[in-house]
Amino acid sequence: MLKTIFKTLLLFILMFVPSFVGAAESTITVNLSKTNVAGDEKIDQSKGHRMPPRPIVGIINVNAGMIDYSADLGEDVEAYEVWTVDGSAVIASFVDESEFVDFLALNAGRELQIRITFASCKENDGVIL
Repeated sequence: MLKTIFKTLLLFILMFVPSFVGAAESTITVNLSKTNVAGDEKIDQSKGHRMPPRPIVGIINVNAGMIDYSADLGEDVEAYEVWTVDGSAVIASFVDESEFVDFLALNAGRELQIRITFASCKENDGVIL
């Protein structure tokens, strides 16, 4: 009797596994922040404390090969760069968003630093993940 119940339960669970797997969409959610990559930005300490900027959430959709941002950045992306975690070396650089997303999908288990540079940003400004 117990074996029959166990087999029935196992069969019931296995019937729904393919639908759960098929419904899952490959996405990666990351927080972005607009920064000065060169680090030469001067902050006037006499004006008090400043709050850090609100993070921009980027959802990388691997299946669609695109990135959706939580905020309208209103700017064209000039380059997508993948750096080592410590920011000491460029691993890869892309101008095409879908190629960049494909690269991230292939390296999903690695820790990486991502820099997205916009055409209208000043030199050495960009978004870092």
